[in-house]
Amino acid sequence: GVPWRDIEGVTNAGWVMVVYGSAAGLQTDAAPLPKRFQLGIDGVFGGPRAPDDIMGWALAAGDFDGSGIDDLAIGVPGKGVGALDGAGMVLVLYGQNGGLTIADQDVFTQDSVDGGGTMVEVAEADDGFGTSLAAGDFNGDGVDDLAIGVPMEDLPGGSNQGFVHVLYGASIIGLRLFGNEGFTQTGTDSGDLTENQDRFGLHLVAGDLSGDGADELVIGTPFEDFEGGVTVSDTGSITVLYGQVGVGLETLLSESYIETDFAAGGAMQAFDYFGSAFAIGNFVATTVDHLDLAIGIPQDSVWNGFSEISRAGSVIVTTQSGIFLSSAIAQRWAQSYGGSAGLLAPNQLYGSALGAGDFDGDGFGDLAVGAPGFDLIGTDDVGALYTIYGELFGDGFESHDTAAWSAVAP
Repeated sequence: GVPWRDIEGVTNAGWVMVVYGSAAGLQTDAAPLPKRFQLGIDGVFGGPRAPDDIMGWALAAGDFDGSGIDDLAIGVPGKGVGALDGAGMVLVLYGQNGGLTIADQDVFTQDSVDGGGTMVEVAEADDGFGTSLAAGDFNGDGVDDLAIGVPMEDLPGGSNQGFVHVLYGASIIGLRLFGNEGFTQTGTDSGDLTENQDRFGLHLVAGDLSGDGADELVIGTPFEDFEGGVTVSDTGSITVLYGQVGVGLETLLSESYIETDFAAGGAMQAFDYFGSAFAIGNFVATTVDHLDLAIGIPQDSVWNGFSEISRAGSVIVTTQSGIFLSSAIAQRWAQSYGGSAGLLAPNQLYGSALGAGDFDGDGFGDLAVGAPGFDLIGTDDVGALYTIYGELFGDGFESHDTAAWSAVAP
């Protein structure tokens, strides 16, 4: 996604570039060739493009029609809907043997209507529908579904409380409005309450944390204030909605968590933004029957043995234990903390972005951690990428095989 791309005088219209893989890796000189998608161009729906559409702000890949080939959901959160500026839109391009095709595409807004129903919430100006996306099989039917974050959704009597839509996929048909669901913080029954400026749904991730064959949805609310006697502003929280085979996402066992719910977590502080990034993978070797969750806390202050290092940032890795995320098994990572490479320094923002994958091919999940505030030899904010490699031992991560790269140190 290139959301801030100016196109032919249209500021911040955005586009999406797709580069296809092969047995030799990503390919640029063989069919299918790389392809650029723009609203209203070459048959792509959703046009005409307009200033501040920011197409490609969010992306999610999944097999929404059960064809065995992945499809692509594209968030266009700045798109106007009628006279409603910034209401937001999601474009879905379905995959075929030759790649993504404009012959099979869908457009969704909060005002969408089809033969199967209507959306559970309506479009409003500046809602930002499509700011975040996550693909997962929430009902265990073998076809992926799509969660759509609307973090600037205004609920009755409030402002920017946030909302999450879920569209369910079906074989051949793809994503549809039939049975679509919507969630607010209060509506998740997690014990957390909807409040102004929380921006519930700003970050999303999906994966099978419980091992029952249906994916869970983790929802980040990094602007959540904690009000336990003394208000702690923007400390952040996450909500876990559990998937159920044959049913979909359920609120019955949903839970809300803050940083101090995990034994490895630091003190809850203002502007930590707990839940600003997520990754799901098989990080903990003893939990091979289900996946584990990494949570970014990019403005967390980290103790170096003498003082708190402001906005150094950290990551908590946890796993399911019983019906809840485990506090005892959780690990905390920061620069030089827990074995991660690097040295603690202020304003590193470690944990701003997370990615999971098996980077060394050993069959266990590894974790990539972005630190965009990393400084290098007098140059501020060069940025760095840290990797933490998984291994065969029960602690989940190695303490000796970590690495970091910057733009000048590949």
